[in-house]
Amino acid sequence: MWRRIAPAERDATAPGTSSSPSRAAWRGVIAGALLLAPLAGWVARYAGWPRLGDALAIATILAAFAAFARALGFVAALMAAALTAACVALAFAARIPAVYGPPIAINFAIGALFAASLWRDDPLVTRFARIQRHAMTPQAERYTRRLTLVWAVYLGALGVVGILIALHGDERWGAWWSGLLDYLFVAALFVGELVYRHRSVRGVADQVRSVRAAMRGPST
Repeated sequence: MWRRIAPAERDATAPGTSSSPSRAAWRGVIAGALLLAPLAGWVARYAGWPRLGDALAIATILAAFAAFARALGFVAALMAAALTAACVALAFAARIPAVYGPPIAINFAIGALFAASLWRDDPLVTRFARIQRHAMTPQAERYTRRLTLVWAVYLGALGVVGILIALHGDERWGAWWSGLLDYLFVAALFVGELVYRHRSVRGVADQVRSVRAAMRGPST
């Protein structure tokens, strides 16, 4: 796969330490809110406030695109937003509650981020590897490119699953998918690939940090 470079050979694309603790804390709060908001929408719906649930869902969708717009780039963000807008319009016409929407929008947005990085010839997983100071041999570059494509397709497929659940209209499945199952499927590929590459789960925290750094925007 790829091997780790010694600390003295730290890659120039690794994130710096200029971010203040307060900014890092705010990023964590925003990320946590995006993760919890889809479930909060369902909780509000089951508590008897369906309009609040839909409002939380719409706010989550808008926040997701705002968070990823810079990293996606204008064209990719516009395409992902147009696709989501079309899905929202169809859902409204079919009288499907907005609470089904966040996992669909988030999966499509992040999937578009992976796909756009391939289009720019700067695969996102390759950036992850460089930030983690891995030596990028031709074999490693092929692997990271293919894994970037796998993530793009996988997240797109999860988005389609969300659409099918919404069309089916089963609110129990919708709540479970939005609050837990979708995240478990994403975590399964994330951790599974790490285990496949290292034969252990060591380095998960380091890999999460590299993902957060790489998703702030294209490397320069």
